[in-house]
Amino acid sequence: MSRISRMSRMSRWEQLRGLLDFSPLAVLVTPLRAPGGWQCLVLAALVLLSSLGAIFASHEARRHFEALERARLARDQLLEQRGRLLIERGAFSAYHRVDVIATEQLVMRSPGVEDTVLVQP
Repeated sequence: MSRISRMSRMSRWEQLRGLLDFSPLAVLVTPLRAPGGWQCLVLAALVLLSSLGAIFASHEARRHFEALERARLARDQLLEQRGRLLIERGAFSAYHRVDVIATEQLVMRSPGVEDTVLVQP
């Protein structure tokens, strides 16, 4: 029997099935027909989801670490500014304290125009 006569005797279903056996779809479907095939597919999907979760978690950790570093830098700048302001306040309060002690305890006052003497060189 020739090949042409065998092909003509095949039903349409057999011809379609023969095409599917050689297609990329058959490569995906064939392992599912084996025992435990669906479990392998589910396992592969879970591994894929787990890896995507790990990627997302590491990205979030990097983003939060970057925000933490920015907050630490801002904290350091604010602490430096606070130190400068405390020094400035201390300097201004020292002049005020000297003025208060001089006027109240030592009864000192600023010299008037009549008390000022101009010395010629």
